[in-house]
Amino acid sequence: MLILGALRDGVISPESCLRAARHVRGAKAVLFEDEGHWIGRESPARLVREVAVYLEELRLAESGLPVGLPTESTYGGPGAAGSAQAGH
Repeated sequence: MLILGALRDGVISPESCLRAARHVRGAKAVLFEDEGHWIGRESPARLVREVAVYLEELRLAESGLPVGLPTESTYGGPGAAGSAQAGH
């Protein structure tokens, strides 16, 4: 499960996103640093990129290849507050 959140979201706190990820085995949380509640409107290209990365991670996991390759989010790239994976 991919859980997307934003540090400037006035509706759903970043803490809630991270808490959800901790409680769902294998979940991945990605927090957007400069966005608010409407991530898809504020950063559509970044949203698409994060979903694509997640889908590739799922594909690799199913194929038995190593998962957890560094992504822009993992290391705080442009606009990234970070990501967390639960159950690992």
